Amino acid sequence: MSEINKITVIIVDDSDIYRILLFKLLSQEKDIEVISLARSGQLALPRVRHYKPDIVILDMEMPDLDGLKTLEIIRKESPDSRVIMFCSKTPESAKQTIKALELGAKDFVTKPEANSNISVEDYILQKLITKIKAIGRHKVEKLDESKEANIEKPVSRVSQKGKYDVCAIGISTGGPDALRALLPSLPQNLDGSIFIVQHMPPYFTKQLAESLNSISQLRVVEGADKMKVEKGFIYIAPGGKHMIVKRDANLECSIGIIDIEPEESCKPSANILFRSIATVYGQSAVAIIMTGMGQDGYKGFIELKKSGAYLLAQNEDSCLVFGMPMLPIKEKLVSEIHNIRGLSDSIVRLVGTI
Repeated sequence: MSEINKITVIIVDDSDIYRILLFKLLSQEKDIEVISLARSGQLALPRVRHYKPDIVILDMEMPDLDGLKTLEIIRKESPDSRVIMFCSKTPESAKQTIKALELGAKDFVTKPEANSNISVEDYILQKLITKIKAIGRHKVEKLDESKEANIEKPVSRVSQKGKYDVCAIGISTGGPDALRALLPSLPQNLDGSIFIVQHMPPYFTKQLAESLNSISQLRVVEGADKMKVEKGFIYIAPGGKHMIVKRDANLECSIGIIDIEPEESCKPSANILFRSIATVYGQSAVAIIMTGMGQDGYKGFIELKKSGAYLLAQNEDSCLVFGMPMLPIKEKLVSEIHNIRGLSDSIVRLVGTI
């Protein structure tokens, strides 16, 4: 999509209320054009084939042809159209949504809840429209799936001593795709622990951890309060809470889960994880900022830099959204900039293997 063209969108939802509301709100945006509405996957598919929209907003729960089946067909027949799932915030919906991300959906937005402290209109403007604009402007599929998403799993690597004990990662929009490319390439004998903040709501991070664990040689878990930090484990911050790392009087490190206000509108926040990593590990830590909207992680990177941590960023070409890495790179906080394969190699080199 060129800068002068509008982002074209097809809305697929079996709810008359949501279809009309989304059409109304998206049509008010000068750089978005809604080119069709459909009440089912069956009605949507010929329209997607014909119009080839930049973005498809796809409801998960629909009669006859549900969101997952519709998504699979869209990915086969119209691979250039990006799909954003529009789903409920329930454990079952979270499971289905993570499956949708595995099948090629670019992101998701949960439907507004009745007890939310902001209006439905403002919620959609903040959550959905910002993602449409960020993902829709990214014309080229820059994550080279032939080279990165299908990385062959290594059995192990020859033991090599690394300088750093842990790696912390902050990631958002485009994160599930990137993590599915990154984590399988890390060997089972990695000599350290990894902590990840992926911006997601409750329920979704647990499903994400289970999905990533199924393809990783390291153990991937959702972080829980007082969980002991162990080598060979990847800890994902739980949605709707912040994750930190603590060290006790015996110098043992454990996960802490805290329920305080969002930072940079994010909960979990990479800033909060990064600050704790700076305090507990300092110069024995590696931290990486990856694809995502906004600036979460930037302030935490400043504290990590002061503590002597070694900082890296994902390069623009491999980011779905080059938001979070932009400022750390611009202000020269990072020592290395890589695509996903390069980040994987750097983690192994810096943390080492047993």
